[in-house]
Amino acid sequence: MALFGDKEEKIKITKLSKENMNLKEQIAEYEKVFGNFEDMKKVTDRVREENKRLLQKLEENVEIRSNLEKRVEELNTAINAKKENFFSKIYALESKDSDIVIGNNVEFSGGIKSPKSIKTGDNVVINGAIYTNEMANIGNKNEVAGEVITDMGVKTGNSCTLKDNIRSKGKVEVGEGCNVQAVISDSDIIVGKNTKAKKISSKGNVFLKDGVSVESGIEYKDAINIGQNVSIAGEIKTFKEE
Repeated sequence: MALFGDKEEKIKITKLSKENMNLKEQIAEYEKVFGNFEDMKKVTDRVREENKRLLQKLEENVEIRSNLEKRVEELNTAINAKKENFFSKIYALESKDSDIVIGNNVEFSGGIKSPKSIKTGDNVVINGAIYTNEMANIGNKNEVAGEVITDMGVKTGNSCTLKDNIRSKGKVEVGEGCNVQAVISDSDIIVGKNTKAKKISSKGNVFLKDGVSVESGIEYKDAINIGQNVSIAGEIKTFKEE
């Protein structure tokens, strides 16, 4: 019995030894795979961190470039504003005692000034103000950068663009299809068809023809006459004497 028992024990030991060997081999494989996985994870994490840093730098560079472009644009705007302001305060053409009549394709680096009347026509560009003690007649495709200041009145026509205000003690007639800023007069103001104005202020009567657009309200003293399809934003009120 003892011998038989020893044989069984030997068989069991052999079987266990085999199983133990198989388990060791499996463990070795698992450790190998797990080790490779850890290495791959480390590499992946490193790549992710590097990508994150690169994206941050890219975003920073984009933001820096955007800020620089914005700053350059602001500086250009400021320079242009100063340039326009400078030209608006100088007179490129000034008469002491006679009328000024301008025509054809002339461009002035500054304004025009005369104690007499001023008349412009054709494709004249005036990079400054118009100042006269009498009447200013602005025609054709004019572009005026500065104020138009007169004692006796203003008349504009055709495709005029006035980038600053009209100020007159006399009657103001703004032609059709013009673009003007504030129109201020001690007398009547007549605004032609399809003209766009910033503001109207009259110590007389106001006449708005069809299709006129006023952006910031109207102030008048005597009466107001409004045509068809007129657009008025802002307050309409009677003029208050100071």
